Amino acid sequence: MSMPSHRRSSQDAPPRHRASTGLPNWAIMLAVAAVVLVIALLVGGALGV
Repeated sequence: MSMPSHRRSSQDAPPRHRASTGLPNWAIMLAVAAVVLVIALLVGGALGV
């Protein structure tokens, strides 16, 4: 997943705004969406929906 960015490199550049996690907002939202989708599929399958 090498997305073009205005910075030199997201891995080489030190995290400035988010030093605790070091992840961009789109990555966090993508991870949250994936977790919610997996939980919804598991619950739906368990309930037979």
